[in-house]
Amino acid sequence: MKYSLDKIIEEIDEARPNLPNEEILLTIAFKWNDVELTTWDGGFDLNEKEREKIVNLLAPNFIKKDSDYLEILRFLLKQEIENCCEGEFCSTTLHNCYDYLANYKNLEDVLLLLAANDDTSFDANSALFKDRLFYNGYSNVINYLKSQKNIDEEIIESLEYYGNYFGYKDE
Repeated sequence: MKYSLDKIIEEIDEARPNLPNEEILLTIAFKWNDVELTTWDGGFDLNEKEREKIVNLLAPNFIKKDSDYLEILRFLLKQEIENCCEGEFCSTTLHNCYDYLANYKNLEDVLLLLAANDDTSFDANSALFKDRLFYNGYSNVINYLKSQKNIDEEIIESLEYYGNYFGYKDE
């Protein structure tokens, strides 16, 4: 079912701090059109423009770090990661969601921010500022990542290299 933008925002607002129902989420979730990529204009995300509008409308809540909107921001970022993994680009929406989430400074979000850096296209990866990963403090982030069981040691080593290179150890 197709929902108006106002209805989607209304459902998000009513559900917060939780996510709205699955039916609403499907209207803004990543959905590849499955067109064969025979030209540069091949496949694309059918819900990308809708998500972009949602992020722009919710931006004031993200900017003031309203914790009631944190789950929807995480969801939106996950969808943009999928979009920018499938496509060979970096969307403004990915960049905005990444920055908004980093500004919340929740240590547990470092893994999602890392996914935005590592699980997206080269263009997307290159466009995201790595220093956003350290908003919670370089040592805090590295220690948190080392405490995670499923994190690849090479990822930690690359972040330590980045941190050393740019002087983050001297917080």
